Amino acid sequence: MNRFLIAVVSTAFFAPVASADTADALEGIRASVEAMRTDYETRIADLEKRLAAAESALAKGATAAATTAAPPAPMVAAVAPPPPRSNNAYNPSIGLTLTGLYANYSQDPEGFGVQGFQLGGEPGPPDTGFTASHSEISFSANVDERFYGQVIAAIAQEKGEVAVELEEAFVEAGALPGGLSSRAGRFLSSIGYLNSSHAHAWDFVDAPLPYRAMLGGQYGDNGLQVRWLAPTDLFLEAGMELMSGGEFPGRASGEDFPGLVTASLRLGGDAGDSYSWLTGISRLSTDPRERGAGAEEGGGATFTGDSDLTVVDAVLKWAPNGNARNRNFKLQAELFRREEDGMISVDDGAASSTYRGTQDGFYVQGVYQFQPRWRVGTRYGWV
Repeated sequence: MNRFLIAVVSTAFFAPVASADTADALEGIRASVEAMRTDYETRIADLEKRLAAAESALAKGATAAATTAAPPAPMVAAVAPPPPRSNNAYNPSIGLTLTGLYANYSQDPEGFGVQGFQLGGEPGPPDTGFTASHSEISFSANVDERFYGQVIAAIAQEKGEVAVELEEAFVEAGALPGGLSSRAGRFLSSIGYLNSSHAHAWDFVDAPLPYRAMLGGQYGDNGLQVRWLAPTDLFLEAGMELMSGGEFPGRASGEDFPGLVTASLRLGGDAGDSYSWLTGISRLSTDPRERGAGAEEGGGATFTGDSDLTVVDAVLKWAPNGNARNRNFKLQAELFRREEDGMISVDDGAASSTYRGTQDGFYVQGVYQFQPRWRVGTRYGWV
């Protein structure tokens, strides 16, 4: 009984003392935290003031330096550096086009002729059997930023013999003002649509019948050509050529230049995303003197007088969305009319008579490419 009473009394006496010590400890911790907060806030405020003063001083110094600095140098227009130039910039580009052909005919090509037409140039079909046909070697180069030159030599097999002839050799100025360009030398004329294209670029292995009957297959000569491209949305080009006239269908006397003149006008454009078209009219005028078969052979009948040839051409092309790589179709047609007025002589002038006549001809062809490098086509010609 006594032990229990002593324990209770002791517990009651020490409990208030422990509670008082804990409260004093917490109050001391709070006071320390408050003192540290006040000290840090004072230090931060002091640092912020010093930073603001330093920034202000720096800004004033930069303004003073800019005021006393030398004025800026005058602006100079930027000049683009010249484009890199390769070591062979002035070396010509060399190209070789090889064409092989096997030909077989229902009639003997040696006796080729067109009734009512005086043939000249190279109107006949290619030789029978396997031939080298019409191959070309070309050299081309830029003379400078304004002039371009090209030489093309044709290698052909005719009647079993290989012949090399100069097909084109000209200098072209393509950077003239006002949409003008010019060409001087020997070149293929722009008469008609097909004439200015080389044989390897034709859709068929020979020229259409009206070309062979009226232009000797293809007309090329020495002279000067001028073209003008109009600044319009549609393609509009006008051209004129002054030629020596020494090749068929001309036969100039050589005394006057030009011996043959051509003029052309072409218009074209797009019709939607998949179609394009081109149409044109061209005219050739010459005054041949004693023009015979081949234009240089004596004997037989010769013509002296005025000769005018008018050609109207039209081309329609189709390619899905303008992409002709895989599939495309081309419909092409040309209409010819030649008017001649003069004198026909036979047997070296032993007999002669006046002649005035009109000759007509046309051809139409269609070519369909159904996959890359594979095409089928048909052509019909009449004179």
